[in-house]
Amino acid sequence: MIATPLTAIGPLQGAAQAFRLGMDATGCEALHAFIQTLTRALQTAPSEAMAITLQPWLEALGNAYRRGDYLGVADLLEYRIAPILIHHTGSSYRPLGSPAPLA
Repeated sequence: MIATPLTAIGPLQGAAQAFRLGMDATGCEALHAFIQTLTRALQTAPSEAMAITLQPWLEALGNAYRRGDYLGVADLLEYRIAPILIHHTGSSYRPLGSPAPLA
């Protein structure tokens, strides 16, 4: 499978959900899968604009992870990083648990 920013969303959601449920080991595994997928995606189809936009949020993600702030990690993944990935793929995305859009 070719890695794209969109393929990174699955591991991203898995990590965020696991961290929110207190399943730290599962969250760490999913976070690792997300980082690997994102790295491959950026190498396969590099987007300088996306990389520049992601950089401060990935740094914040690393800082939250090192502090053991797993809810902060989940928030950054879902509310800061995922929208950037989605924006650069032209897809639609709603964070887990968010209300459905009004018709």
